[in-house]
Amino acid sequence: MKIIILTICFLLLCIGINPISSLFWRRRRRRRRSPPPPPPPPPCNPVNCQVGSWSIWSSCSHRCGTSGTQTRTRRKTSSEECGGECPYSLKVTQACNRGICQNGGTPNSGGCSCRLGYGGTCCEKGESTS
Repeated sequence: MKIIILTICFLLLCIGINPISSLFWRRRRRRRRSPPPPPPPPPCNPVNCQVGSWSIWSSCSHRCGTSGTQTRTRRKTSSEECGGECPYSLKVTQACNRGICQNGGTPNSGGCSCRLGYGGTCCEKGESTS
């Protein structure tokens, strides 16, 4: 039996076929190389915003009553970057001209409730004393 197998292998070698390599022969595919990944971005340090100085106060929204307000503002001089923050307020509001009524008027949200004989938003119009 050994002689038969050796004879077959010898004949196949003579023909040009390698019986051992033909059992394991596979077609190789070339792998396409993918481009290298882009380099990582440079490290970034958080930078907070910067703000300018406050504006002057606006005029009061009401001359009298209970709801007068005025505001002042400021602007960013540079924006935040790389995850920085802007912890500063850009607008401030305060009360003004509250509780001010003339001639004994009573403050309310629209101005003043005037006593009999007086009128106007802040009770400034009315009887003159003689």
